[in-house]
Amino acid sequence: FRAATRWFEQARVGGSNVLLLLGKEGRGKTLAAGSVLVRNEGRGRYRTINRLCRWFQSRVKEHTDQFDLSLSTELLILDDLGTELDRDIARVVLQEVVNARQDRRMLTIVTANITPAEFSEHYDPRTWSRLLQIGRVVEVGGEDLRKKKPARPARKAS
Repeated sequence: FRAATRWFEQARVGGSNVLLLLGKEGRGKTLAAGSVLVRNEGRGRYRTINRLCRWFQSRVKEHTDQFDLSLSTELLILDDLGTELDRDIARVVLQEVVNARQDRRMLTIVTANITPAEFSEHYDPRTWSRLLQIGRVVEVGGEDLRKKKPARPARKAS
């Protein structure tokens, strides 16, 4: 959380406008990204890569409008890279998002359940290089937070 918060404070005064939170599942990447959205008083959008890919491919106006809105929002959280169904489309969408938002210096947080090395393999080296140039990469380690959380008791049927 601290790394995301520090990035946000620096980005608001001219620091890098892209934050990549990379690491295994359950480490709190999405939670950290969400905390930045709260700090930004809810001004922004949370999107999964799969949803953006569907909207990107869609010919339905409502979907294309949502895709465009995602590109122009003050803060975009692009969640779950590495889980997409079509990696080729995801590559195109990621490039589109990065280019459109970088040109306007808009804040973007990308979360992925992969390592930096895997990121470079899954997506093209050109996009990875661009993200390294304009963004900050944080490898999120530690234990799986979901496993640490006590299980909720089962509800009784009424």
